[in-house]
Amino acid sequence: MPLMVCASTNNDEQRNYDLKNFTSNYHKYNIGDIAHDINFTPDYEIKAWRIRHLPMPKAGAFWSYMDGTYVMLRKSDRRIISAKSSDIFYPRMID
Repeated sequence: MPLMVCASTNNDEQRNYDLKNFTSNYHKYNIGDIAHDINFTPDYEIKAWRIRHLPMPKAGAFWSYMDGTYVMLRKSDRRIISAKSSDIFYPRMID
């Protein structure tokens, strides 16, 4: 019986999950906007960013979650410096 091998392409790396703006709590946010104080509390800091397929946070920043969007927040000025669609967490389920 011949062995069948299925080739698959890794589209995860080709997808762009970056967002320029998003909505959270009925408010539209853009990169560079100031995030709410609650996002800077320990309960909102995402420490397990690897399992969510997020890149390593930049120095002085951390990942948080705002109503369906992953956001990288800079601690020094409380600004949103990156935003990613939560679809990044389920890349293989989207195919």
